[in-house]
Amino acid sequence: MEDFVRVDLHIHTPASIKCYEGNKGESEYLDILRTAVEKQIKLIAITDHNTIHGYKELLKIKQKLIKERDDATRIDGVQINRTIEQIDSDLNLFEQVTILPGVELETQDCIHLLVIFNPDKPIGDIEDILHQAGYSSDPPLENDDYMSNWNLISTLNHLDKLDCICLDAHTDCKKGIYHDTKHEYRSRSLSHSRLNGVCYCNETNVEHIQIYFEHTARRQNPIALLQFSDAHHIDKIGVRVSWFRLVQPNYENLLKAFLNPIEFISVIEPKMINILDLIKSNATTTYIDEFDMDSYDDIKKSVCAVVNSGGGYCLIGVSKKGAIKGTHNLAEQDVKRRFQQDIIKDIAGVFTYGVTLYPIREDKTVYSIRLSDSRKLVYIRKDNAVYSVNDHVFIVSSVEQTWLIAESKALSIVNNVVFTRIEEMEKNLSDLKHTMENITIIDKYYHNGVSLTSKFKGYAKMMHTHNPLDLPRDLMPRLLESLRSKDVNGFGMTKGKYIYLDHDYGIRFPHAYVRLSPFRYYRRKYPKTYNIPENSIVLTSSGMSLLIPEKSIAFSQYNQAFWVLLNETVNNDILKSYVMFFKSSFFLWTILLKFGEKPNFLSPDVVKDIKLPKFSTLDNYHKHLIKSIVLQYDSIYKEEMRFLKNIQNTIFDEKSENYHAMIDSAIRDHNSIVDPFYYYSDLLYYTFYGICDEDIAKIESYLYNRNYYLPSEQVKSQVLAKHKETFGKRR
Repeated sequence: MEDFVRVDLHIHTPASIKCYEGNKGESEYLDILRTAVEKQIKLIAITDHNTIHGYKELLKIKQKLIKERDDATRIDGVQINRTIEQIDSDLNLFEQVTILPGVELETQDCIHLLVIFNPDKPIGDIEDILHQAGYSSDPPLENDDYMSNWNLISTLNHLDKLDCICLDAHTDCKKGIYHDTKHEYRSRSLSHSRLNGVCYCNETNVEHIQIYFEHTARRQNPIALLQFSDAHHIDKIGVRVSWFRLVQPNYENLLKAFLNPIEFISVIEPKMINILDLIKSNATTTYIDEFDMDSYDDIKKSVCAVVNSGGGYCLIGVSKKGAIKGTHNLAEQDVKRRFQQDIIKDIAGVFTYGVTLYPIREDKTVYSIRLSDSRKLVYIRKDNAVYSVNDHVFIVSSVEQTWLIAESKALSIVNNVVFTRIEEMEKNLSDLKHTMENITIIDKYYHNGVSLTSKFKGYAKMMHTHNPLDLPRDLMPRLLESLRSKDVNGFGMTKGKYIYLDHDYGIRFPHAYVRLSPFRYYRRKYPKTYNIPENSIVLTSSGMSLLIPEKSIAFSQYNQAFWVLLNETVNNDILKSYVMFFKSSFFLWTILLKFGEKPNFLSPDVVKDIKLPKFSTLDNYHKHLIKSIVLQYDSIYKEEMRFLKNIQNTIFDEKSENYHAMIDSAIRDHNSIVDPFYYYSDLLYYTFYGICDEDIAKIESYLYNRNYYLPSEQVKSQVLAKHKETFGKRR
């Protein structure tokens, strides 16, 4: 059928060292692509065990071929022309099949998940995710000797925050969810919104799996049942494939297909009649003859009936007896426009819908309207009836049926709340266990610390603002919090006495460290501002800390409070060391462990618990530490000023296709410069508190698992070597 292509999302390479059965050389990678092309597979995912190394090798091979071709074109001769032809043939493989980066990830409870990433995602970010999960990229082995940091539910929760597709690799076989999990844990896993599909091995199990999804693992979004090769040898590639309806074989269209698997995914070569028959067989599909004004009332009632019955399809161009006859031809955009203007506007309730067209003759088309479930009953305005589906037609529900529908929706909401609460309790128990296991580390925080309130005169000030700033919340948080606003003169970057305090920014982000320098402006007319004395530390409610070396004026977006920490006797170097401490991994870990994910730093309990490092200016060792920390602070500040000035002089076109890629690239480049300084500062605080390597690993693993940014393993290794050179064994 038109637009359907063969897809294999489970292919291994020689990077799956222990289980790959083919040639382990470089040529095998091209043979994998060549085999996929020969078998007319248009899209593949490289999914080695717990590593992205196989996909990286393919990228390296492509770049090597491009360079070889470039070098060869500078030489004349018959033989070199043949070489160029061979290189072109190899390079053409990369054009004939779309290759996606993926991993077959093993969870702590030995379940295998296929995780397929957006190819725009930097490889380093994928390696960081694997490291968070407990798998090393150095050496680049398949890591089956490691144990994951995450169990199945925890893995799905972590992946929920990422741009990826997640599949149960072989659900009805060993290390599959359906096969190896039981009871509530199985239900929770298979109903998890992050899971896009399940791959099965045995045809005889399909019916049981489908029944399980219908009656036990009830989902808010549909699940795809799939088959892929799990090829560990080139001969196995394409032995099993699934068919996807893709306008273009790319990640974006693949992701869209998983939103509507009945119409866009098939494990057999699809034909239009087979898909329409599959939709017709759905218990919550209704049939409508025509798409005209005379049918609008029936369509509205059908929509309400399908949504109230848990979501499904409304087939327009199918008789009440199920005969496929089609209705008049319209373009897809015209169908959507009429549906929105003439149908949806008269229905009260919240749900989503999608439209797919099936041309059956030159002048006739069937319109498939896919409708989601809704948390509440939906109804037609000015019509008090509640509709539901019975035998593919809408009916007016009786009082008893209405109660049952409402009760079912209420139970669904309660189940979601209960499951969420169970997950929270599990996390709290895990945190408590972690606290008990690490009591000796926490003791060092208190033993070597001095109370914040004894060191500073701290007081909170409230910013009373009336008109919120028009701040572009999508762009600037990603650009290391550089603000750009129409109603502010300047970019809020490196100069100016007006300082903007943003309370959405905490100690650290998932993608970067929080900036060190204040958000500055030249002029600011605002109903309420506050004068900040020189040499003050400002601490916001979310934990963002800033050193204000000169007198400044602070303003904020909404009614916000902040601490101004002032002590005229403390020198500037000590203040810098305190700000770096507030940004350190050790401080972040301690606060999260004690007060949970989002502590309020204006809360008396938190303020009383904050202990600053008990530095002594009379101790030469402490002086050396402080000097080194200040050096990191000054280096970061200098690089940040340079970065912000570059950003100020760069125009980012938000309508450009490469907009987000340019933003991410700018952040990655800046991170690569400042990461060593931040991490070196971390090591200096670990030194001061006497934290050993094993305990550092625990702290960093805890932060990784909670999606807080840390530098790459390569950067950490380099910085650690430098630190040991300078300080030797930790004191």
